[in-house]
Amino acid sequence: RLLDFFEELDQVCNVCSRKVEDVKVLFATKYLNPEQFVSFLNICKETMGSDLKGAKGLTPILIGENRVQEAEEKLEYVRQEAFELLQEFSMIMIGTLQKNKINKAIKIFTEIHSIDSLDLADELNRRLERENRVMPVFLEVNVSKEESKHGFRVGEIGAIIKELKLLKSLKLEGLMTMAPYGGDLEEIRGIYRKLKELADGYELQTSMGMSSDWKVAVSEGTDMIRIGSRIFE
Repeated sequence: RLLDFFEELDQVCNVCSRKVEDVKVLFATKYLNPEQFVSFLNICKETMGSDLKGAKGLTPILIGENRVQEAEEKLEYVRQEAFELLQEFSMIMIGTLQKNKINKAIKIFTEIHSIDSLDLADELNRRLERENRVMPVFLEVNVSKEESKHGFRVGEIGAIIKELKLLKSLKLEGLMTMAPYGGDLEEIRGIYRKLKELADGYELQTSMGMSSDWKVAVSEGTDMIRIGSRIFE
């Protein structure tokens, strides 16, 4: 299924005149237990040897996790059972990060893509300063204005970016959004287009598009897509 996905990604990029290597794929591995996770990493390594351009860009393998505890369990299993794979992947936090999990999170993740409040950003910055570290982050933007979703409103992003520039242990790299689940494709296209325009205005990357709508996101110029059920279910 991984090869099938990369073939499809190649085709979609060709249709919208994009280079497939310009689209990063972040694998949402919440569907996998630790043993399955190691198997997936090995499959990714094998896939790198294929002729597909997108698959050749799997270095490092980008892993997205929603929960700190589950990420910690997977990482520990790799350390114990497949130590040689540790250098093959980077773990990125894509779920809601609670402040009481920050200390663990900064030991596990290389990036946080779900900064949804200034309080969280301040606290994360404070903990990172103690370790003299700088961490790349994405702001979560609630473009669709759904009450059930976390994230900043579009209209406040300018002010938030100014505040983040004062936090020296955070490196703002992009904006992330999620479209309504099961939404109309044209509505989703409008949401992704709005985020792309917003990000371009601040010279930031975008992370948008999941298994159900990643093709729309690619056609709207996203830098990164998050793929889970398309491969794992």
